[in-house]
Amino acid sequence: MKSAPSRYSLRRSERADALMLATMGADLFVETFGHLYSSRNLNAFLKKAFSEASILHDMDHGRVIWIAEEVATSTWVGFCKFGPVGLPIDVENRTAVELKQLYVRKEHHGTGISHRLMNEFLTWASAQKALDAYVGCWSENGRGLAFYKKYGFEVIGRYSFFVGDHEDDERILRKRLEFSPTGD
Repeated sequence: MKSAPSRYSLRRSERADALMLATMGADLFVETFGHLYSSRNLNAFLKKAFSEASILHDMDHGRVIWIAEEVATSTWVGFCKFGPVGLPIDVENRTAVELKQLYVRKEHHGTGISHRLMNEFLTWASAQKALDAYVGCWSENGRGLAFYKKYGFEVIGRYSFFVGDHEDDERILRKRLEFSPTGD
């Protein structure tokens, strides 16, 4: 018996996707967190973090971006970005990677997209032979913290994240990965 085709497809982004990724990233940040900031702080942050140039810079500096798309409409519904660790932590001379962003449009929450994107990250981390995976998450983002904890991430620290001049209290989470250098 054949299984039904998935409603969503995932693919690794290409340079030609940068402008659309910047637009979607800004839209999803505003959808998720926009209500927390003044328009001045929000606009300053979006201009810096979600420009076509910033996306291309990320791609040129080892960051990988996966896009989730609704098959029937060819609409982008989410993405995740990951790569080298940029959080303010000491990685203890261990091979480590960071999940930078994982966003899914609200109307697609509960569809399994976030889990599929997380699995792309963990598969990539394994291919990098990483021993640790990190993610930063706003301390008041209960949904995000619960999602990461479901995957075995544990809070190990905190840091300040600025949106314009607004300071957010963020948590640093780590997941110890199981990698055997002998392939066992």
